Amino acid sequence: MAALGWIGLGDMGGPMAQRLLAAGHSLRVWARNPERLTAVCAAGATAVESPRTLAAQSEAVFLCVTDGQAVDAIVFGPDGI
Repeated sequence: MAALGWIGLGDMGGPMAQRLLAAGHSLRVWARNPERLTAVCAAGATAVESPRTLAAQSEAVFLCVTDGQAVDAIVFGPDGI
């Protein structure tokens, strides 16, 4: 399977990312809050240093973040997708 990218590992995104891992997908992850990476990386995800790196290493990218401002920063900001 191709690698998937996941950004946003909060109360909703974290469990969704865990389900992708449980289904056998290769998952690259990035979080604005680095503490959120611990559980998903322990389950087999690979943390990357920026949204840009995540996008370059992924066939598809999922975002699960709080609002439009967060999306703008992740997609269009420095090192953005």
